[in-house]
Amino acid sequence: MKAALLTLGFVCAAPARADVAVPPAAGWRDGCVARLDDAARRAALPAGARVSVIPLRQESGAPNPVQYVEYGWAGFAVTVGEEPERRPDASWKRHGGVYFRRLHNRFGKIEGSNWPAPFKTAVDDCLKMGESK
Repeated sequence: MKAALLTLGFVCAAPARADVAVPPAAGWRDGCVARLDDAARRAALPAGARVSVIPLRQESGAPNPVQYVEYGWAGFAVTVGEEPERRPDASWKRHGGVYFRRLHNRFGKIEGSNWPAPFKTAVDDCLKMGESK
């Protein structure tokens, strides 16, 4: 009985900040970074996609952030973004040297003339993240 009380005392006295934190759930941005970095590795390029958040505001003053995942290397750049405003979906279209696609509240853009093929698949995956299957 004394051992049980002593153990209970130790448990109650243990700091609440013990190493039991649960890491935050990965969102679409983290998954998209992983997809773009994987596409870079498959194309024998260095990984290095990055996340940017531009804290825009609506005219009313309400937050209207735009989130981006970007990767660029020697003559081409890939951008996947999420906007809070709903816009119509669009399949891949070419405008000059820019390929653009929109799906749900996200858009994908590949700029440049000589980009490796794995990036188009990676962008498609990023746009579809979070969809029910």
